[in-house]
Amino acid sequence: MLTLSEFHVIPLLFFITFLSPLLSTAIPINIWPKPRFLSWPQHKAIALSPTFTILAPEHQYLSASVTRYLNLIRSENYLPLINHPVKLMKGYTLRNLVVTVTDLSLPLHHGVDESYNLSIPIGSVSAHLLAHSAWGAMRGLETFSQMIWGTSPDLCLPVGIYIQDSPLFGHRGVLLDTSRNYYGVDDIMRTIKAMSANKLNVFHWHITDSQSFPLVLPSEPSLAAKGSYGPDMVYTPEDVLKIVQYGFEHGVRVLPEIDTPGHTGSWGEAYPEIVTCANMFWWPAGKSWDERLASEPGTGQLNPLSAKTYEVVKNVIEDVVKQFPESFFHGGGDEVIPGCWKTDPAINSFLSSGGTLSQLLEKYINSTLPYIVSQNRTVVYWEDVLLDAQIKVDPSFLPKEHTILQTWNNGPENTKRIVAAGYRVIVSSSEFYYLDCGHGGFLGNDSIYDQQGSGGGSWCAPFKTWQSIYNYDITDGLLDDEERKLVLGGEVALWSEQADSTVLDSRLWPRASAFAESLWSGNRDERGVKRCGEAVDRLNLWRYRMVKRGIGAEPIQPLWCLKNPGMCNTVHVVGCNTHMLKKSESCTRLIMSVRWPRVLTPSLLSQILKKQKNPVTALKLFEEAKERFPSYGHNGSVYATMIDILGKSNRVLEMKYVIERMKDDSCECKDSVFASAIRTFSRAGRLDDAISLFKSLHEFNCVNWTLSFDTLLQEMVKESELEAACHIFRKYCYGWEVNSRITALNLLMKVLCQVNRSDLASQVFQEMNYQGCYPDRDSYRILMKGFCLEGKLDEATHLLYSMFWRISQKGSGEDIVVYRILLDALCDAGEVDQAIEILGKILRKGLKAPKRCYHHIEAGHWESNSEGIERVKRLLTETLIRGAIPSLDSYSAMATDLFEEGKLVEGEEVLLAMRRKGFQPTPFIYGAKVKALCKAGKLEEAVSVINKEMMEGHCLPTVGVYNVLIKGLCDEGKSMEAVGYIKKMSKQVSCVANEETYQILVDGLCRDGQFLEASQVMEEMLIKSHFPGVETYHVMIKGLCYMDRRYEAVMWLEEMVSQDMVPESSVWKALAESVCFCAIDVVEILEHLISSKR
Repeated sequence: MLTLSEFHVIPLLFFITFLSPLLSTAIPINIWPKPRFLSWPQHKAIALSPTFTILAPEHQYLSASVTRYLNLIRSENYLPLINHPVKLMKGYTLRNLVVTVTDLSLPLHHGVDESYNLSIPIGSVSAHLLAHSAWGAMRGLETFSQMIWGTSPDLCLPVGIYIQDSPLFGHRGVLLDTSRNYYGVDDIMRTIKAMSANKLNVFHWHITDSQSFPLVLPSEPSLAAKGSYGPDMVYTPEDVLKIVQYGFEHGVRVLPEIDTPGHTGSWGEAYPEIVTCANMFWWPAGKSWDERLASEPGTGQLNPLSAKTYEVVKNVIEDVVKQFPESFFHGGGDEVIPGCWKTDPAINSFLSSGGTLSQLLEKYINSTLPYIVSQNRTVVYWEDVLLDAQIKVDPSFLPKEHTILQTWNNGPENTKRIVAAGYRVIVSSSEFYYLDCGHGGFLGNDSIYDQQGSGGGSWCAPFKTWQSIYNYDITDGLLDDEERKLVLGGEVALWSEQADSTVLDSRLWPRASAFAESLWSGNRDERGVKRCGEAVDRLNLWRYRMVKRGIGAEPIQPLWCLKNPGMCNTVHVVGCNTHMLKKSESCTRLIMSVRWPRVLTPSLLSQILKKQKNPVTALKLFEEAKERFPSYGHNGSVYATMIDILGKSNRVLEMKYVIERMKDDSCECKDSVFASAIRTFSRAGRLDDAISLFKSLHEFNCVNWTLSFDTLLQEMVKESELEAACHIFRKYCYGWEVNSRITALNLLMKVLCQVNRSDLASQVFQEMNYQGCYPDRDSYRILMKGFCLEGKLDEATHLLYSMFWRISQKGSGEDIVVYRILLDALCDAGEVDQAIEILGKILRKGLKAPKRCYHHIEAGHWESNSEGIERVKRLLTETLIRGAIPSLDSYSAMATDLFEEGKLVEGEEVLLAMRRKGFQPTPFIYGAKVKALCKAGKLEEAVSVINKEMMEGHCLPTVGVYNVLIKGLCDEGKSMEAVGYIKKMSKQVSCVANEETYQILVDGLCRDGQFLEASQVMEEMLIKSHFPGVETYHVMIKGLCYMDRRYEAVMWLEEMVSQDMVPESSVWKALAESVCFCAIDVVEILEHLISSKR
């Protein structure tokens, strides 16, 4: 476990491999947003060839992007504000960037894959950019452009660099209000250009409001003609097309918002008959706030009782959908004010007759939402439609599959409420993301503006600093992954009561840049600590580069601060990052050391890596080894160790990097390494990466892919990618050894049957003949079981007859397990007579069943009830067992099946028959028996199987058998008894407890309240390089606090943080509740950790 002093080592563990706090001011490249993973171990650079070009596939928008970036690279002439020594490699230049896109057809919509890999290998004249979509390629091109410095033609960029990058959230937007003040088309396009540079992908265009209607619509031209500020302050269809196309060329979706039914005063200029309270004073004299007509000057709301309203609204929707191809349509829905509707006589009559204001909104939503959906659009509304205290709709009017809600009030609280209701959400909390806040008010005679200490008239004061924007977590308070998945992303908003094109850039940038990084790569460092203090220099540098690119971003510090690193901090420490240290502590504590041998071998490095409790440390040492020992080279074993460590800790991006390194080194590697990586990718929800890895295996020095192939198929079927799994099988199964192909086929059939797709499994079965191999016993067993579980008894019977035919042709294939599956299924379906008939055919095929058994069944000595049918099934089983040709395989399969079905008596009969025939039961059979006994609550008998029965049968228990028993004991509250089996395993040769063993035992001990014992087992677990899950840490820490074992609780908290896990709020609460009784040193440690997570 980490000690406190060791805990402080972490800030510089990523000194070489990642853009750490120190690297941000020590290298000439500064990429914003910060990539998820970057490796540049040797700090070397290369010159860009004067004839440099970008080679990319033809694509309407990607091609335009390539041209744009080529022009930018040649003309930007960016010089770092501080000169840093970098070794420039001589002898060659970088001639091109090769862009590869795996699927050019992917459209720009929410959820499109924006990931990319970028590498510039040493010694190569080509850089490589790989992306799954054209839009991901655009993100990679932006990163590439930010790595270049110098004055043309003398341009440089890093070499020996590798980047893997992808966004945390799919929706990363900027809202611009063009109704209250007008912005020119060039202003909007400049904003989209800046968004693309910051890897933002949604321009939320709040086009209309009560103040003006600037959008020209062919079906309703009078809305803009009468509702805009003037003919030179409108957006024509040509303007919209230009903006939308410009968005596509920059990978930015243009999401239109037509705010209704509130905020529609501008509609009243053209259609006064459909707008209530239009052009009235917004807050009548002598009225309370609740009696206002609008929340700010500019009144008017659509009348839901007017048929003309829906005629006009549908025309507007139809025109907007034609002009904007975006799949989201924002319908507004915020701030529907009761007082405005109450000015209309028809509405007052409706209310007097028992109607409600909420029913009016429901009528409007129910009349417009289905029409928007019919246009193949998903509707976005502001949160008010569901959460407003006075006027809201019943959730039944907002189908979850067609509706997204956008928050703007009450910070994380409203996000939690929307997610709890099951809706997807876009976060735009005014407490963090409203960029107009803090600039005072705009009302003409409000006396509050000059009151000292007030917000100056700004309803959402104070000003939202880039730091507060950067630090906000949009999933704050959401407890599980399923809830977090409903958070699509967020938007910063610039409302334009006091903004127009003259201040547009400075209001947005660089605060929107801070927002961009927090939603792209997050606002925390590798330990889960908020990195706002580290980001200031990087954001400052990026701000200067944006200005160089023509974006008028406001400054965040004097230039002097960049030229004097560390001097603008509140605590002055030179040469290291100190946001985790007290003033009295020395930077030397950050130096990580390890005792290196004089000569390093792969086996020695593997041992060193395995001893590291922190995977981050292991990766740093993995990188450092080649620097310290120039003649040393990693082999397959070292790579396997590193990939295993990263996979177990779910560090997917780092694992991908190591796999790429392994491919470049061309060292011999085992199939099991790739199988493990495929499982890790799938577990992390990155099945596409698993498939890509498998498809690239021919590029590695790996001879046999069987295990990887089997693992991939299993994971694909598990994720319901059934058709894709069959396609992978057909494409890659040819050319293997027959046994390998049969194994793969059987596995594929098994997982298909597990998800009730015996139809697909049957196709695979039929495919065997065309694959040049033939079904074996497992093939028949799997498919027979699949048919019978789905009640497809006719297909099952035909399968049996095909088996008879194969026996007659090939002379083998008889299997009593297949027979029993079908006979039992027929009996369960009440088809006992058919079962008896089939049994007769089976016996005629050569089974030597005792005549007594068959006579009892054939004579009809059974009753047609459940008890009688079970008796028949037992007799059928006895007939098959006694009549079978002796086979260890048949007996094992039969016994295992019976135990798995909980049929202990019948399973025991098979074991007896096996022994009589001279066969010894295998550990696998004993494991099935132990599991069945535990499930039946017969723990003493289960213990006896391992302690007595297996020993008498000269069969040593395996780890799997022990795990089954340990789980059974823990499930029954006997975890302390289970602990003894860890010791017993350690004394048995070749039987080592694995991760599952420890996890079962720790969880069981915690459930039983044995936290001290659980803590000891977990320590042993870590020593063996097995890592507990986050929930285990939570339970352990809270349990130790409950027992007043605060030192142990805090130590586990440190270990948890070091594993890049973020404790949930209940853990902090448990620790906080025990602080009052803690010793002072424990309090200090807690204060330190809490401040680091704040």
